Amino acid sequence: MTSKFGNVFQSSKGPQISLILIRSVATTICVCLVQLAAGREAPGYILHMLTIWMGTLFASQLTGRSEITVFIGASKILFCGLCMSYMGNDMKEIILACFLLTMTAVMSQFYKKFMKQLMLVERTTAKNKEVDRMIRVYRDLYQFAPVIFMSLDAKTHAVIDFNKKGVEIFGNALVSGVNFVNLFCEELSRQVRDALNYPNNGMEDESYLKVKDQDKYLTMCVSALEDNESKLKLLHVILIDVTESRQAQQNVNQLNIKLTEAKESAEKSNLDKSRFLAITSHELRTPLHGVICSCDLLNDTKLEPEQNKLVNVIGSCSTILVDLINKIMDFSKIEADAMQLEDARFDLHHVVETVCFGLSSKAIKRKVHLTTSLKPNVPQYVSGDSTRLSQILVNLIGNALKFTEAGGSVHVSVGLHKPDEQDQHFIKFVVKDTGIGIPKSSIPILFNDFSQVDTSTTRKFGGTGLGLAISRRIAELMKGDITVDSEIGVGSTFTFTCAAKKAKQEVNVNSKLISPRESDIVCDLTFVKVLVAEDSSINRAVMMRMLNKLGIFDVVMCPDGEKAVEAFKKQKFNVVLMDGSMPIMDGYIASKTIRSYEAENNLVPTPIIAVTANATSQLMQMCHDAGMTSYLIKPLVVKGLKEGLLSALGMSIPNESTEYGIVDC
Repeated sequence: MTSKFGNVFQSSKGPQISLILIRSVATTICVCLVQLAAGREAPGYILHMLTIWMGTLFASQLTGRSEITVFIGASKILFCGLCMSYMGNDMKEIILACFLLTMTAVMSQFYKKFMKQLMLVERTTAKNKEVDRMIRVYRDLYQFAPVIFMSLDAKTHAVIDFNKKGVEIFGNALVSGVNFVNLFCEELSRQVRDALNYPNNGMEDESYLKVKDQDKYLTMCVSALEDNESKLKLLHVILIDVTESRQAQQNVNQLNIKLTEAKESAEKSNLDKSRFLAITSHELRTPLHGVICSCDLLNDTKLEPEQNKLVNVIGSCSTILVDLINKIMDFSKIEADAMQLEDARFDLHHVVETVCFGLSSKAIKRKVHLTTSLKPNVPQYVSGDSTRLSQILVNLIGNALKFTEAGGSVHVSVGLHKPDEQDQHFIKFVVKDTGIGIPKSSIPILFNDFSQVDTSTTRKFGGTGLGLAISRRIAELMKGDITVDSEIGVGSTFTFTCAAKKAKQEVNVNSKLISPRESDIVCDLTFVKVLVAEDSSINRAVMMRMLNKLGIFDVVMCPDGEKAVEAFKKQKFNVVLMDGSMPIMDGYIASKTIRSYEAENNLVPTPIIAVTANATSQLMQMCHDAGMTSYLIKPLVVKGLKEGLLSALGMSIPNESTEYGIVDC
């Protein structure tokens, strides 16, 4: 007891206890004075007060409450005792009452403290139960997880703990104390040891670890547990079975290899097909050139009506064959995504007029009224591919004429289908006919490859079903489309839209004004000396007749490029007609050689026109690289040859339409 009170007086609450002592002494003195005034003896009351004061300190120690709080309670008890004393109660009764009150206060404090402790125990018990539950949950997660968990000794790498998945993967080889490194193939021991010696803080290692004596692969991540001195104590290892995913990845890789091989094979097949078509086209165009040119020449001779009829049949069939070859070549280019559009300035009004003028003979023959109209807001000059634009218009207008009976009409109108943008015009072509019409159910398949609305139309009107499919794909390349609206027995309306760049104004200071109609003097070619390089004897003979038809008789023929170069060095020519594919030296190498010879001798370049059956998309670039002036594609007629010569020689071309045009390189 003494030590307890000594501790109380020596505690940090000294100032509070001193205050209590002062108040207690003052209270005792006051009580004594009151008692003396009442005629009572003071010493007994002093003893009583000291007893109460000592009880106050004792109660403070027992209850753990502050002395001030207990003193206040004791003062209340003392006040009650004084009241009882003045009321005449015996001192023993007063002391007993004060004692009971004091014990009641003490027991109340004990009860409160006990209830607090009880509630704390209950809360602690509940928390412990929750902790136990969480431990069981995490233990179950640890044991039944689909990945392997292990704890290793940081120094020896011995296995300390592991879950059931580890036993499932490693089997009997996994026991406590086994060296972790020995669970894997020997060739991977160094890699595994390095991973353990340098933990990656939970980062998964991308390399695969093969399990010893098994065809299973794992990935691993390692984290380290350190003690208070930052020394490694344990290693926590997570292993993930990636056998199936690795096999799936290998299957995907093999599939990708096969797909790549299939793609390369398909590309090679497409390339072979393109080469085959190019060769076939060349080989077909060469004899067709002779046939068509011969028919053209025969038409200018005196023939009997029956002979003239047969010549026309030959010419028509040849033209159909050429058109079929062109469509197959275009279809092949589109399939191979190899079709490229040109971007050159051209007269849009002239293109429309030329196409309609070229088809006017067909309209007259079928007794169909063909009309055209251009709205005032249609620009005259635009930039784009005029050849492909003409191709689409020829196909749409040609189909309209083909499927319109005698007495019907076909109207072609040109306008803008939406406002111009900064550098583009949006042009709309509408071809409306009063033909047989198309069923609504057949419109969705109308633009499919080799599609015909009805097989009977093929027998009656002919065609391959490629024209519209090719036209629509070209329109899409032009950032446009082709749509159709039709009704059986009423007619069809085809709408073709495309985007064309705004043409820049070109001013040629060297240009000369020419009259719309050319005189025979302007187009006179009799003075021209021509060098022809052609390996086919038939085509050489046909070319000679065509040149003679134009009044050109000063002609030198060569069977290959080498002889053509030799002839060019010996004589002076106004123009050279050069075949592309020839033995010994082809036309492109021969043209380069001629250009080099001219440059070395400071000669004015002579126009070189390629006359070739090679109708590929690379032809223009090949001719340009060889230094050629322009090119003409076989088969060729007299009119096309004349325009080509006039253009190359810088002479005016007659204002008339032709089916075979000249292209400048």
